[in-house]
Amino acid sequence: QEVARHTVGPLNNQGTKGALEKDKVIVEKLNEFFKSVFTAEDLREIPTSEPFF
Repeated sequence: QEVARHTVGPLNNQGTKGALEKDKVIVEKLNEFFKSVFTAEDLREIPTSEPFF
C-alpha cells in the first residue's frame, strides 16, 4: 500500500538564493509554473487522430 506525502518541499528557487519552505509560497510558485504550461484550448477544433494499433 502506498502512503501519500502530506507536504511538498522545500523547493529550490532558481530566481533567488535558498529554498522555498513556506506552504503558501510553494503553492504560489507551483501555480505560476503550471499556469504557464497549461493553456485553455478551443474545444470546438480538436483534431482527430488515426488509430494507433
